[in-house]
Amino acid sequence: MASIQPRPAASQATAAGKADLAPPKVGGASAAPQGAEAALPLEPEGAPAATGAPAEGEEGGDAPTRAFSPAPSDPTERARWLERELNAAVAARPALAGAKLGAIAVDLSSNVTLWQHQAEVPLSLASTAKLFTAAAALRALGPGHVWRTALYGEEAPGATAEEERDDTIETLYLRGRGDPGLDAAALRTLAIDLADRGIRRIRKQIVLDASYFDDRFEPPHFDEQPKERAAFRSPVSGLSVNRNAVTLIVTPDPAGIREPTVRLEPAVDSYFEVISDELVATPDGKTRIKIDVTAKKTKVELRLSGQVRSDGPPFYRRVRIDDPVAFAGATLRAALAERGIRAPSRISVGEVPEKARLLVAFDSPTLAEVVRRMNKTSDNFVAEVVFKTLGAGQRTTPGPATWDDAAAGMRAFVASLGLPSPVRVDNGSGLFDASAASASQVVALLGTALRDFHIGPEFLASLPIGGVDGTLQSRFRGRPAAGLVRAKTGTLAQVSALAGYVALRSDQVIGFAVLVNDLKPSQRREARALQEDLVDVMALYLGAPPAAAGAPPAAAGAPPAAAGAPPAAAGAPPAAAPK
Repeated sequence: MASIQPRPAASQATAAGKADLAPPKVGGASAAPQGAEAALPLEPEGAPAATGAPAEGEEGGDAPTRAFSPAPSDPTERARWLERELNAAVAARPALAGAKLGAIAVDLSSNVTLWQHQAEVPLSLASTAKLFTAAAALRALGPGHVWRTALYGEEAPGATAEEERDDTIETLYLRGRGDPGLDAAALRTLAIDLADRGIRRIRKQIVLDASYFDDRFEPPHFDEQPKERAAFRSPVSGLSVNRNAVTLIVTPDPAGIREPTVRLEPAVDSYFEVISDELVATPDGKTRIKIDVTAKKTKVELRLSGQVRSDGPPFYRRVRIDDPVAFAGATLRAALAERGIRAPSRISVGEVPEKARLLVAFDSPTLAEVVRRMNKTSDNFVAEVVFKTLGAGQRTTPGPATWDDAAAGMRAFVASLGLPSPVRVDNGSGLFDASAASASQVVALLGTALRDFHIGPEFLASLPIGGVDGTLQSRFRGRPAAGLVRAKTGTLAQVSALAGYVALRSDQVIGFAVLVNDLKPSQRREARALQEDLVDVMALYLGAPPAAAGAPPAAAGAPPAAAGAPPAAAGAPPAAAPK
């Protein structure tokens, strides 16, 4: 068993490709450019404002640039109208010149490709890569999968009857299985349950078992912003508490008499030391705080400097931790102390021995619920945990799951889709330069997931609804597709993506993907506006009224059960039947 100390995080890397945005030829898709280009310098969604990357759902597109003509009732004319209007929507965004677009719309009920624009060109997916993460995990692990966190106890070997007491444990083991939602409150619940069993003292030590995952905490490609301390780069461990980040809260004194108060949530004094003697209050100016993080021998030092406006609001900043196992141990020890359970300062890393007895356990929500949160809010930390759990689920030999295991699990899932060319999904979140797939490949995934009875309902329910919730809550409001589109967003500094389903009835579902790469900052809003225009046209094609009230009709509330296979006409063969 090794003694545990805070430590810096691990690292690693790779590269991706792109495709041209040019007005498509009326009556057909433009030809795709050949060859790959250099990797994009990407920034993550949800990053601090200073990075220049908007958070998922932070802004919607503009209103439609023109009124859409009514869709004809004749099926042949209606199909021509759809192609004409989608081409016109692309041509109406000249401000996107120089960007790369791959897009496709497929009737999943009939397996007919309705329209495409460079749909075979691999592009960065950003957070739409979470569609692959969700579908692969639901199929491999099952919607009912849970992560269990448990406390085990072990008595001293050869202890005498006098030494053995009902209220004392020689060694307490905390074993994690990667629960992405485990927090300080959950550990307090375990401590309460332990106290209710009459335990009042841990005699020798606390041992932390995070061996479900290996100790390479940093997901693939996260080293592309190695100095970033924001919580979106939190590490992943078999024991993760509070998403492996803390919230720093600085509260000014409105009277300007006392110094600003500084606290952490959760408050784990044995892990952090906060130094704020260079932080000053000011009656005017803006609050500006610099946070320097240094791993010392036994603690992590947070040194604050700058100024806090006295009459300003509290300052909040989520700060990632580098050693999640050490942080979990410190948080558990604090939870035990709250319940009056005495524990030694010695905290070690090891595995639970067979002779240890289970004392109390805490189960996470099901994978179906976790995936719903992951996709609705585009939760990067949860996505990386789900990705690595996919790796644990496909291991055939004992040992901790690795990122290579996760990648192997993803490759196996992608292979089951029967796609003709590779899809690259190197991590679970889509952050950084970690993904490359074509629009047609994304829609092939959507078709396969929707018609798979074992995962389809949960997969569909995980997607944000246009104008209603998640990262699409502020988009599509008052537009034809409001309440009718369920889709996953994707946002990086140079990427904007949207992929999902549009339907009024369960017997006609359009699967679509609109991937835009190589964006300049000034083009982000235009890219979102293009996505919304294209999806609105699809909704009108299906019979939606020109202006929506924001609520779906009754028939749209039920999960569509598409009968068709993924798009053959999009350049990919029909996907393999679900296993």
